[in-house]
Amino acid sequence: MAFTLNPLSIAKQVRVLAAAIPTGLAWGAKQVPGSNVYLLLAGLAAELVRLEATQDALANDFDITQTLTLLDKWEESVGIPDACFDRDQSLEQRRKNVITKLTQMRGAITREDFVAVAEALGFTVTIQSATASVTFFPLLFPTPFSAQQSRFTMLVSVAGINADFFPLLFPAQFSEAAAQVLQCVIGVITPINVQPVFEYP
Repeated sequence: MAFTLNPLSIAKQVRVLAAAIPTGLAWGAKQVPGSNVYLLLAGLAAELVRLEATQDALANDFDITQTLTLLDKWEESVGIPDACFDRDQSLEQRRKNVITKLTQMRGAITREDFVAVAEALGFTVTIQSATASVTFFPLLFPTPFSAQQSRFTMLVSVAGINADFFPLLFPAQFSEAAAQVLQCVIGVITPINVQPVFEYP
């Protein structure tokens, strides 16, 4: 929801300023449109209206879901650009990236933590321990896991992407850009002793 200070119109602002001016012969025409005193107050009032409008815009810029002029500052504060995010994206996506980074900064320990990070990126995922063997990829690429490996393997099942991608983090990316970002972010926040494996059913 947009924040607003409900700025006054110039005419109302003139009346507010005029009320603060003492009465007397020098100020007798302060409420008379076209008089020198009124025109002076109108000029001051216009700047006050502009200032209040700027305050409204600045207040909204502190909301990451609406920010525009402060977006660069938001990105800088969370370390964007980085290995996962760049700035060559739409305004809406850049805002989502900042939200994701803020979510990521809290750290990820539980399944719910990883789900929350994925949701910030616009994905619906389920997290579970890997079974003894996961088989997917265009050529049914097998990914075998021993019982010991399964304890340290996290299966990330991503809904809503109807395609086959390489399931492991790999120097060469085989997935679409959005999925690459998801894999990158999950890879960064996953504990060093855990291997994330991605499934796109």
